[in-house]
Amino acid sequence: MNINILTMHRVYNYGSFLQAYALKRTVETLGHKVTFIDPEPGSKTCKPIVPSKNKRIDKYCINRLIFKQKEKKFERMYADSLRKYLGVTNHLVFDKPADLTIIGSDEVFNFNPSNPWGISPDFFGGLHNSREVISYAASCGYSTIDDLSSEWKQKIRLYLNNLNSISVRDKNTFEFVTGITNKKATINLDPVLIYDFQNDVHYKESSSFRYKNRYMIIYSYRNRISDEYEILAIKKFAKDHNLKTVCLGSFQYWADDYIIVDPFEALHYFDNAACVVTDTFHGTVISSIFHKKFAVIIRDSNKNKLEDLVKRLNLSEHVASNAEMIGNRLEYCDDYKKFDSIIMENRNKTMDYLSAAGI
Repeated sequence: MNINILTMHRVYNYGSFLQAYALKRTVETLGHKVTFIDPEPGSKTCKPIVPSKNKRIDKYCINRLIFKQKEKKFERMYADSLRKYLGVTNHLVFDKPADLTIIGSDEVFNFNPSNPWGISPDFFGGLHNSREVISYAASCGYSTIDDLSSEWKQKIRLYLNNLNSISVRDKNTFEFVTGITNKKATINLDPVLIYDFQNDVHYKESSSFRYKNRYMIIYSYRNRISDEYEILAIKKFAKDHNLKTVCLGSFQYWADDYIIVDPFEALHYFDNAACVVTDTFHGTVISSIFHKKFAVIIRDSNKNKLEDLVKRLNLSEHVASNAEMIGNRLEYCDDYKKFDSIIMENRNKTMDYLSAAGI
């Protein structure tokens, strides 16, 4: 079959890329041809949210030229990875004929107005050129059903009713779907947890891999780890354990280094790190699949998806609910036996879902 995937592959971070790649490879191993398509821009429900400037961060961003050069390097690397591994170019490809379209994974059901595409009908099933449309491990992110007006609930209800089957990845999204439609929803794990990257990704020693295993990864959105007490706790742990603080994916103004590598080299860095500090969904996912010592910081902006994730995967012992807990969580030795059992069970569940959808 010719299968389209509609997801958030153009968002420049490793998690977005890896979930797209993992779903693509999973579908391809079942014998199908995959094409990525882009969403038609949707309606803006209000003025986009503009993050406030952090003067403390500005104070520490002394060498802006080097920072901007690295950001440009990351963008070039990401564009090259999209072309090389996903077959995606700068040319946008909208709804095109296919036997089936999969919407997801990632925050494709996020209807927050700050999204660059607004509320796009395509993400909720408003497609016209596919015989069948399903979702896989879709998420609303931090948006909830209470954030929608009655008008938009009605519109999204009509779009979702077009889906032949619905798969979500967290409780919040499950409640969203079942709360505004009469459709059943299945909860499946993110593709990064389902796909075995060892099958076709051969990690190579990078010329920039200079810290061996004497480093800790800081994985977050740009400068989001800016709380003074969190920074002090992380830097104290690093100093006490003779570790360098190395950022992947995004810059943190206080860290020792910010390294630009392709997504598979990034996995290599995770695999060889002494430990990881993250406050993101995919940072938690990648840390766990490599059985790392890690601390996950849960915030108001990420708790909908992260609290569900750590509970679902038996990872609650890695949660640092305040700065004082970070060091303790980084010392925690998880045997990951329960986690591995959950992953194997859910890989079978994913294959059953895709099979029932005719894939």
